Amino acid sequence: ARVDGIMSVTVMWGAAVLVACAVVAGADAADKRPNLLFMMSDQQRHDTLGIVTPSLSTPNLDRIAKEGALFKWGYTSTPTCTPARAAILTGQSPWNHGMLGAGAVAPHYPFEMPTALASIGYSTTSIGKDHFGWVDATYGRTECDSSVEGAAGEWCDVFFPPNKGHGVPHGYGQTSLYDGLVSEPDDYHQWFKAAKGVEPETGWPELDMNSWKGEAYAYANESLHPTAWVGNQAVNFINDRAQYIINASLRAAPWFLKVSFHRPHSPYDPPQRFIDDISASDLRPVYTCDPADPLAWDAIFANNSNGCGPKDLDAWCGTMPANESEFARRCYQGSISFIDEWVGKIFDALTATKQLENTWIIWTADHGDGQSDHFHWRKGFPYEFSSHVPFMIRWPEGSTDPRLAAWSRGSVFDKQVVELRDIFPTFLDAAGASNLPPADYQMDGDSLLCLLSGDPGHKACRGGAWRPWLDLEHTTVYNETVHWNALVDGDMKFIFNAFFDSTSTFQTQLFNLTADPYELQDLARSADPAHVAELAKWYGRMAAQFTREGRGEYGFVSSNGTLLQRTKSTVYSPNYPKNGPPPGPPAPPRPSLYECPAAVAAKLAAGDTVRTVAQAGPAPGPTSTAPCVSFAYLGHAGGATTLGVNGFGATDATRLCIGVGADAGLVLGVCGPASAAPPGNVGFHLDHNYTAPHHAVPQAVVHIASSMCVALADSATVPRLAPCSADAADQMWVYGSSGRLCQEGRCISVGGHA
Repeated sequence: ARVDGIMSVTVMWGAAVLVACAVVAGADAADKRPNLLFMMSDQQRHDTLGIVTPSLSTPNLDRIAKEGALFKWGYTSTPTCTPARAAILTGQSPWNHGMLGAGAVAPHYPFEMPTALASIGYSTTSIGKDHFGWVDATYGRTECDSSVEGAAGEWCDVFFPPNKGHGVPHGYGQTSLYDGLVSEPDDYHQWFKAAKGVEPETGWPELDMNSWKGEAYAYANESLHPTAWVGNQAVNFINDRAQYIINASLRAAPWFLKVSFHRPHSPYDPPQRFIDDISASDLRPVYTCDPADPLAWDAIFANNSNGCGPKDLDAWCGTMPANESEFARRCYQGSISFIDEWVGKIFDALTATKQLENTWIIWTADHGDGQSDHFHWRKGFPYEFSSHVPFMIRWPEGSTDPRLAAWSRGSVFDKQVVELRDIFPTFLDAAGASNLPPADYQMDGDSLLCLLSGDPGHKACRGGAWRPWLDLEHTTVYNETVHWNALVDGDMKFIFNAFFDSTSTFQTQLFNLTADPYELQDLARSADPAHVAELAKWYGRMAAQFTREGRGEYGFVSSNGTLLQRTKSTVYSPNYPKNGPPPGPPAPPRPSLYECPAAVAAKLAAGDTVRTVAQAGPAPGPTSTAPCVSFAYLGHAGGATTLGVNGFGATDATRLCIGVGADAGLVLGVCGPASAAPPGNVGFHLDHNYTAPHHAVPQAVVHIASSMCVALADSATVPRLAPCSADAADQMWVYGSSGRLCQEGRCISVGGHA
C-alpha cells in the first residue's frame, strides 16, 4: 500500500480486470453509461434516519430517499459483518453463497459484483471496509486461519500469498481499506501510524471493537478519525479519480465506487461536538416488553450473567446502568451524524463536478445494533434492531430509463421486502447488463428497478412478481442458544430458534410487524386460534424452503416437515465455494484425560457431592474402558446455560446438573426446564464454550448467579467457588470432547465414580 497524505491506495490488477480492459478498450468520455455509487455503513439500524425517526437529524442520508426512494422493509439476511458482505458480493441467499454465520468470506465466488462490472468496462474501486481479508508479511491470513471450521496452511498460502500488503480484491481494481480489525495493518492503519507514530486504537483508549459503551474521540483533529478518512477519500475520488485509477484507459470510463464506513459499529466514538448535539430526548425510545404481558418474551435477557451485563465490555445483552446506556446511545447516533456530514460532502463533490446527474446511489448497512432494545446490544439477532437496515436508492436526473417515469422522487415502498442480495442485480440493471449473469448461476436477488417500473403487479421482476417473503438466518453467535432461522414479509415475522427443543416456548416466535413493529408481543405464546394457525402457516413455509434447498440431509428438517433442533454450529453450507476454507485438518489425538468411554451406570441423585478424580496415564488414548462422569453443555431460555450429567434424567424433573452447595462446594442439583432460566444454584457457563480437542483451550467455569469461578486448590480434591482471576491456573479447565472437565490430570466427577 502507498501512504501519501490523506490517501493510501492499494491497486489490484486481477485477471478479470485485465480482460475488461481488453474487451472495452478505449473507453472514453463518449461512454455515457451511468456511474454507480454504493455507500454503506456498518451496524446501522433502520430507525436511525431522520426520515424514519423525526427527532433525529440525518439530512444528507435522508436526501437519498427524498430524491429517490425509501424501501421500508430493508433487511440483511445474515446480520453480522462477513456473511452480509458475501450477500452483497454474490446476490445470493445465505444457503446459496454458503455463509450461515460469521466466518471467512471466500477468496473467490463464481460470479461477483465488482468483477462483473469490471468485465463490462467499469473502473471498480473500494474505499473503507471490505472485510474480505488482508495479506501482509507480518499479519497474514487472519480471516482464513481464524474461521470457525479452521483452514489448512496450504489454502492460506494459495489465496493469501506472503509478503504482500493488500485486501483480497474480488474484482476491485483498486482498494483503500479500513476493516476495523485491531491487528490488521490495512491502509488506514498504515496512514495513521505514519501520521501519529501510534496505532489508531489510541483514539478510543477505554473501548474496543465490540464494546457497548461510548466515549468521545480522543483526538481534537477529526481528520484522523476513520469516518473522516473514508469520507475524505471518497470526495478525493470524485474530484480526481486519476489518483486512484492507475490504468489510464479506465480513467474516463464509467465508475463503480463502494464507500463503506466502519462506524457506527463499535467503538461508539464520534467527535465530542456530535455527542453534544444529541440530547436524550432526541433518541428514539428503548423498547422492552411489559413484564405483565403474557406475550412478553425478553425478561430473561435482562440478566447480567453469561457474557451479559455491564461487567463485560463486549456484552451482547443485560441490564446496563441507565446513564451509561443513554450515553452509549448518544455516541452511537453521533457516529451516524458524523457519517451523515461526510455524505453531504460527497453530494457536494458530485454536484460540483456535475456527476450527480449521471450517478446511481444506493445506501444500506450490513446489519443493525441492539442498542438496549429488549436488553440486547450488538448484532447477530433475528429481531428488527439487528436484521432491519436502512435501504435507499437515488436515480440520476439524466437517466433515460423509461421505467423511472412512473415514480416520483420521495417514493416509499412499504410492502415489498428487499435485501442486500438485491444490490448486485440492481447495479447490473442500472449499467445495462441485467443479462450478464451466467445461465447456470443462482441469482437470488432481483433488480430494484423492476419495482420502479410502475407496474403494481411487478411483472417485470424475475418470476413475474416480487418475492412474497424473505429468508433470514444465523448460526451460533455469542453462545449456543443464539442460533436461528426466520422468515419475514413486512407484515409478519416467524423465528425458529434452532437450539431449543419443541418443549421450549423459545423454539418458535411470531410477531405482527404491522401492529407491533418493535416486537413487544410474541404471538407464538398466544392460544388465540388465529395466532396458532398463523404460526403453523409460517412453520410450514420454512419447512418447505428447507426441503427445497436439500437441507434435510444436513439436519435442518425431517422428511415429514418437522423443523429439527440443532445444537451445533454450522457456519458454512455445502454451497460455500470449494476454493474457500476446507473443513480443517484431522483432529489431533485426544489426551487420555479427555476420554470417557461410557457414562457411569450407578444411580446419582440431587445433593451428591461433586469431586475430582485422578486421571493418569500416557496420552493418547483412554487409560481404561471404565465408565466415568461426563457433562453436556445445556441451553436454557434467554441464553442461560448449565452443565448436565450425561445419561441422567430424561425429563426436566430428573435431569441433574452441577450446582453449588451451602459451603461454596459443588453438588448435583435439578437442571430445570430448557424453556426457563435455570435455578440460580445450577446456572454455569464456560468462558469460550470450546470443547477439546477441536479447541484445547483452558477456560473458566463461571457460576452465573455469583460470577465466581470453579477452582481446585493444589491439595484439594473437592472443587469450590472462588473469586475469578485470569491468573489463577487452578480455575482453568479443559472441556473434553466427550464431556469431561479436567485440569492437570484431574477431572470433575461425582461421588466415587471415575
